Amino acid sequence: MIYGIMALLAYSEPLFSRPAWLESRVPPEVVQHMNFNRSFVAAVFYSIFYICLDNRAGFLAALLVAGCWLGGNRFAKEVPWETAWKVNY
Repeated sequence: MIYGIMALLAYSEPLFSRPAWLESRVPPEVVQHMNFNRSFVAAVFYSIFYICLDNRAGFLAALLVAGCWLGGNRFAKEVPWETAWKVNY
């Protein structure tokens, strides 16, 4: 469910650009999918919420949410909006 939310929000415009220091410290395969759009904001809120519920399990959940954020951004980059949300009967 969280992946679906991240994939849907990943089609929004970036809120701010990627910092230059990030591109030198993170592998290029990962950096290209780090778009700071509404899906990033949702991922931050979900991560904080889960960490507040339980520290250990929340940290693991935050890592999973970050993976969903990156996966949703990759999905939005690979699949155009018209194709992604088309319903075939």
